[in-house]
Amino acid sequence: MINENSCYYFNIPSTIFQANLSRNAILVYVALASFTNRESNRCYPSVSTLSKMVRLDRKYIYKAINELVNAGLLIVEKRKGRTNIYELIPPKTLEKSAIKGKKEKKGGVSIPEPIRIELKQTTNELDNVIFKYLKEKGKEYVLSNIRYVNKNAKENYIGYLLNALKNDWAKNMRAKEEERVRYERAREEYKRFIGKEIITKNGKYIVEESSIYREDDNSAIPLGDILKNWDKWRPFLEEKTGV
Repeated sequence: MINENSCYYFNIPSTIFQANLSRNAILVYVALASFTNRESNRCYPSVSTLSKMVRLDRKYIYKAINELVNAGLLIVEKRKGRTNIYELIPPKTLEKSAIKGKKEKKGGVSIPEPIRIELKQTTNELDNVIFKYLKEKGKEYVLSNIRYVNKNAKENYIGYLLNALKNDWAKNMRAKEEERVRYERAREEYKRFIGKEIITKNGKYIVEESSIYREDDNSAIPLGDILKNWDKWRPFLEEKTGV
């Protein structure tokens, strides 16, 4: 939420300060929370951005991220050639995992509660397969395939889900969601630059809500094109506008 003075406010779980974490880990958790989408609890700032925000060297950022992961407070989805996606654990889960500690399921593996809730049916065999893919592929991989099966399976739910996990039938679903989240985040970041001027050797530009407008010849660069290449446009706008 942005107030009249363009000051950005965000939510963090108070329980993070009760967790057994180092000061650096708490700082990084709070920094990540400032980028996080409220609905998905996910974000993807670069390590350089986090380093500048909390005034810590990059090596300490990596250590803090590992500490949060080991504490069960952060899930990291690594992407080749792109910034990682980070998912913060919601406050209720945080209380159970970070403060009270996880309870092992008797007689079998322990499946995280957010995944357990999504399952319509389960067996020990399915639990073991899910646990295997959680370690190998991560939470988002497992959840997306469960949701795909919940939507599409008409019968033989467990067999359908085992095949979905093996063949990653939810790949396209995840790609669309990732694109949607990326566009949403880019659009929010773009708002910081609206109303600013850009002076280049080619002329003067104005950052508007739906485009970047060039005064000299009344041409414009559409917002859609800017958001598609946001990783290149953001540093350019930050440099030229000083924002």
